[in-house]
Amino acid sequence: MAKKTKQSVNPMEILRYLWKHKIILTFVVFFIYLAFFDKYNLNTQYKLYSGLAKLENNKADYIKKIAQAKRDKWAIEKDYEKFARERYLMSRPDEDIFVIEKKDKD
Repeated sequence: MAKKTKQSVNPMEILRYLWKHKIILTFVVFFIYLAFFDKYNLNTQYKLYSGLAKLENNKADYIKKIAQAKRDKWAIEKDYEKFARERYLMSRPDEDIFVIEKKDKD
């Protein structure tokens, strides 16, 4: 039985093959240029998409805050005195306020 020998790949053979098939070489060079040297390279695209995700999260938070502000506005318009007393603990000069806080059970 003959032993199988591992054939080594000569870099010059690869270059000759690519030179013969110039379209492959063109695509490889074009891909390397787009991936690393272009204005919108892979690193820039990653930063843009991560920034976009952050902005979308912020948008969701602001939408919740706007809804809360609308509810507060409606409560103020309905009964501003009750809102001020409950929310900001305001009172008349001859009144005392007692705040009762509930303790959380651990």
